[in-house]
Amino acid sequence: MIDHGAHRAGAFFAALALCTSCAVKQVESRATSVTEQRPLYSGRVRVKATTIPKGARQIAVVQAWGEVSLVPVVQELTMKARSVGANFVKVDAIYTRYLEHVRTTDHTTYEEARLVVVGRAFWVEEEK
Repeated sequence: MIDHGAHRAGAFFAALALCTSCAVKQVESRATSVTEQRPLYSGRVRVKATTIPKGARQIAVVQAWGEVSLVPVVQELTMKARSVGANFVKVDAIYTRYLEHVRTTDHTTYEEARLVVVGRAFWVEEEK
């Protein structure tokens, strides 16, 4: 008799191993100037580029960058905000940075464009 649950689990882990072994991380992030240690936030993080809500406490500066479109970079930015316990991000800058690389095989140089999003992560008390 075939155990379908074990078969599905094995297929899932095989697919996961295949995806993680060949996947290149296209988006990265970091948090700096962390002013307050808060627990990981698991709720929805709001993102705005215009205003900061009244009573918001700044927790950190967050930055995300990648070789991809704006949506994955902003998603990474919100994940980084969550990791420092923030529930709101004010986007302060979006720009393209060019990195110069040298190929070791033929010593030629090429530029690689990176989309960068910088913001401040805040904790905003929810109104009850």
